Amino acid sequence: MSCAEYTLDRVPQGHPCRIVRLTAQGAVRQRLLDMGLLPSAQVEMVRMAPLGDPLELRVGERDSFIAIRRQEASYIHVCLCSEAALVTENLAMSSASP
Repeated sequence: MSCAEYTLDRVPQGHPCRIVRLTAQGAVRQRLLDMGLLPSAQVEMVRMAPLGDPLELRVGERDSFIAIRRQEASYIHVCLCSEAALVTENLAMSSASP
C-alpha cells in the first residue's frame, strides 16, 4: 500500500506532508536540496502570495521558513502526513508479524 502522491503546488495550506521525491534537474534540483527539501523531510505550505506566487513553506521540525516559486514546487512530490503515517504503520505491522 502506498499513499497518493501530489505535487507541493497542489497541497492546500496548512496540511503537513512528507517529501517523496524531487523531479527537478540541474541547478534547480541542487538549490531545492540545499534549502533542506530532501526526500523524507516534512514540509507544510504556510501561505501563498496574493497572486499565487511565491509560496511560503515551513521545512522540517526546526521551523525553517523558505519561499519558492510555484513552478519549483511542482517538482516536489509529496505524500500528506496522515497518509504517510498510515503507510509507515502498515509497513511496521507487516514486518512485525511472524
